[in-house]
Amino acid sequence: MNTRQKQQKARHHNRWGIELRAILQLYCTRLPLRLKIMIPMIGVGCLLAAMGGCALYRSERTAYNELLDAKAISIADTISRVASIVHSDDQLQRFVTARAAEPNILRLLVISDEKDTVRASSCFADVGRPYGEAKNLGNVVGPMLEQLQSAPRMHRCMAEDGLTMWFATRIEAPSQAVESVLPSEGIVILQLDRSYWLRQSRNYTVVQTCILVAVLTVLSAIGYVSLDGFVIRPARRIQESLIEFSECRTKRLAAEIGTDEMGQLAKVLHDTFAELTDRDRQQKRLQLALEASLHELEQSNNELAFRQYSLDQAAIVDITDSRGRIEYVNDHFCRISGYNREELFGRDHKLLNSGHHSAEFFAEMYQTIGKGDVWRAEIKNRAKDGSHFWVDSTIVPTVDENGKVVRYTTIRFDITQRMNTEDRWGLAVESARAGTWDWNIESRQFVTNRQFHEMLGDEGGGRSLPIEWFFEHLHPEDAERVRAVVDTAHRCDGYRYDIEFRLRTVDGGYHWIRSVGRVVDRDADGKPLRMIGQHSDITEMKRNEQQLREAKEAAESANRSKSEFLANMSHEIRTPMTAILGYADLLCEEPDDEARPIGSAEIVQTIRRNGEHLLAIINDILDLSKIEAGKMAFERIDTNPWQIVEEVLSINAVRAAGKNICLKAECASAIPETIPCDPVRLRQILINLVGNAIKFTDIGEVRIKVSSQIDDDGEGVITFTVVDTGIGMNEAQLSRLFHAFAQADSSTTRRFGGTGLGLMISRRLAKMLGGDLRVTSRPGVGSEFVLTVRFPVDNNTKVLWPDSGASDSPKGSRPADGSSRQEKSTCLSGRKLLLAEDGPDNQRLIAFVLRKAGAEVTVVDNGRLAVEACTVGGSVDGQLLEELPFDLILTDMQMPEMDGYSATRVLRDKGCRLPIVALTAHAMGGERERCLEAGCTDYAAKPIDREKLVALVAELTHDSSHPSIQPLVHA
Repeated sequence: MNTRQKQQKARHHNRWGIELRAILQLYCTRLPLRLKIMIPMIGVGCLLAAMGGCALYRSERTAYNELLDAKAISIADTISRVASIVHSDDQLQRFVTARAAEPNILRLLVISDEKDTVRASSCFADVGRPYGEAKNLGNVVGPMLEQLQSAPRMHRCMAEDGLTMWFATRIEAPSQAVESVLPSEGIVILQLDRSYWLRQSRNYTVVQTCILVAVLTVLSAIGYVSLDGFVIRPARRIQESLIEFSECRTKRLAAEIGTDEMGQLAKVLHDTFAELTDRDRQQKRLQLALEASLHELEQSNNELAFRQYSLDQAAIVDITDSRGRIEYVNDHFCRISGYNREELFGRDHKLLNSGHHSAEFFAEMYQTIGKGDVWRAEIKNRAKDGSHFWVDSTIVPTVDENGKVVRYTTIRFDITQRMNTEDRWGLAVESARAGTWDWNIESRQFVTNRQFHEMLGDEGGGRSLPIEWFFEHLHPEDAERVRAVVDTAHRCDGYRYDIEFRLRTVDGGYHWIRSVGRVVDRDADGKPLRMIGQHSDITEMKRNEQQLREAKEAAESANRSKSEFLANMSHEIRTPMTAILGYADLLCEEPDDEARPIGSAEIVQTIRRNGEHLLAIINDILDLSKIEAGKMAFERIDTNPWQIVEEVLSINAVRAAGKNICLKAECASAIPETIPCDPVRLRQILINLVGNAIKFTDIGEVRIKVSSQIDDDGEGVITFTVVDTGIGMNEAQLSRLFHAFAQADSSTTRRFGGTGLGLMISRRLAKMLGGDLRVTSRPGVGSEFVLTVRFPVDNNTKVLWPDSGASDSPKGSRPADGSSRQEKSTCLSGRKLLLAEDGPDNQRLIAFVLRKAGAEVTVVDNGRLAVEACTVGGSVDGQLLEELPFDLILTDMQMPEMDGYSATRVLRDKGCRLPIVALTAHAMGGERERCLEAGCTDYAAKPIDREKLVALVAELTHDSSHPSIQPLVHA
């Protein structure tokens, strides 16, 4: 340096020295005291702030660099673990892509040492290439890889712009036992955005510096105020007090100077520094929380990635955009659908529509997911090959911050096998028409099928109902029993629920149901969770059981009634038979009238009376049999109803007089002179009614009231009312009165006698005559039987008002003079008769009757002998005699060797034209027709009425001395 330069430099230094001295002089002489103190304080504060800011900036840069290193190592470790468990580059690529999406990561590559190839990259174009060909990568990665050869784990470098940081981290190769996408060691290249961290560092430094400047500013202000208040002002006042020489004032000022402002300033400074300390601590806590949050976020991302991987392995997953276009499918989706990814990407799910579900089904689905709600259902899809498969599908919409759906994630599970099993089971249940139910006990939901409700008349199909619905539809009488069985099923594991009850139908009625089921699911404590079962409609079976039960009860009642009837009938038959046999023995043992206690006439009358009683019993039984078989014959002839009443009075007059009862008839209105009716059956009914009335009446009267009228149909109705003052009947007796084999009261039967068939037969006969028989009665008052008979009315019908009154005896009697009897005793004189009868007693009786009438009777023991008596040579096979020695043949129809039917046919076949009269004890309906069909001329029933038998024989042998009479058919 030359002299001139030295001089210039010296002058320059002198000039700076002069200026500095001028400034110091100005500072010392011209500036106020407060500025003299504040300027150095402010200068020192600014220097300290600058130094603190630099220190903070360096500290933050160091901390953020360490954070970047830790993040790079964490990503490398994560990729190392993922590379050891994934089995394809695609899976590694998806993981790298997911990590590269995190904030501040600009680029992420995985390079294999083998041929330095990029195995995965956040830039898809780099995958599979050597790292030297990667875009904007060779100039950076090459030197880093060379330096990494000597580095143990990681190397980093700064980009030229200083805003990004490159990290090269070595990852360890997996063990040989693990199959990995990296056969050898690899390197992770990570480019991080450093500008973010720089901004954070600068911002943090600026904030801290500002805080320090603010603190210094506050301190300067406090110092200024303190100086002004504690130094300048007191000094000025002291100066003023000195000037004024005011001791008092001075003391006062001294007192003001001794206040606690400095202490308050110290407290303010203390509080300020305490607040700064708290803020610093809070900032450190926030920093630690941020670091923990970043760590948790990283773990969450790792866990999310693992869960996504697990879900891909277990479920059928796809992702679509907001329009439903497929963006992602996993391998399971491709396998079950039969489509590859290229065929699916960009398409929607209509490609898999099987047509099984309705349009409303999909409309409900789109409406649900369009609102951002999760939708789940079981869907039947169609694969590429045309086959169908079922999936349990759940669609989860993803919405943005505005609530708009941006994508849909669908998770499916294959349920094809279960649905096929349920279809087969449902078909079996439907074929069996069985109702099924599934009870979720916790949710109290009761799920039923279609058949369940069809049993109750509801065609609405299956549904889910609250369990209270079932108990509300139970019959009240069955509810407690069903609850008890359900409680037992809940308590006892393995208990089989099986019960029959009634459920209310849609129309308000009840059907019988058989329900079986059991608990199929329990929790760890044994509490029941689910119960399933089946319903069967057993209404028809219950109805049949009821009918069978009623039929059984009716049969048992009928059997009891028949047993009582048979016992009563046995009594009724044995009673007269005892008298008949006893008096017959008396006649045999004591032939002398004087030795017998009673006369022969009285004995004979007793035997005859009991015989007639037996005949009446038999006739009642035969009438009942004819009515039951539908063989009862009726005739319609003009009948005088009042004459029938008089005949009934005449027949029962003796019995009424014997009990000292008044028996009479009265006409309550005009009655027809004649009506078309069967007089025999009408008389039979009235005789039965009047006879019963007399039998059950001890005091009072029995009255017959006759009246007639025309009903609304224009038909005539004649009414016979039999009123008595007897013992009467109660309601229970009246209910059994007209039943077969059932008497009103067995005690009355024993007391008064009778078969108990008369009233039932009378009512049947009344109905056959077109009318009815009704009864009203009061115990102890009497009974009233009302017989109605219908008849047609025309203009020719005559009416009369007959005289009515009590009748104590019949108004006439049969002729009993000797000439008439003599005429009847000789009416068969000269007749030759052949009698075929196997019973010796009947042979003697019938032969005696016919011989007493004047006939010559030849008696044989069977039909064969009868035929032989009429043939040449006395042989059955012989020809008929040219001139038969008989005028008439009487034959019994049941005989040994050859019965009457066969004998009659043989004789008719041989050309016999003689009258043949059938004799039989069978008086059932159809017996007359059977005899006539065999060839008989007429028919006579046993026991024989001798007068009718003689009259019949006389008629058939064409005796002109006797009037013609109708052939005898004894009923």
